Amino acid sequence: MEIQPVKKKDYYVTLTGGNCSIVRSSSEQLAKVFSFRLFGAILSPYIQEATPAQVAWVKAMGGEIHEID
Repeated sequence: MEIQPVKKKDYYVTLTGGNCSIVRSSSEQLAKVFSFRLFGAILSPYIQEATPAQVAWVKAMGGEIHEID
């Protein structure tokens, strides 16, 4: 039996003050934990599944796509 790789999704993270980021993860819960560790609870990260337009926007603005292994 062959093990299939885990498909990762992009999650759009909106932060207090209008900043945003993309986290690529296998689950929303992992993306949430990573976001709170990276940005802190003070910035109140809000996480949702990213649309292609949101990913394109973050890339166009020079933002980093954080990938969780």
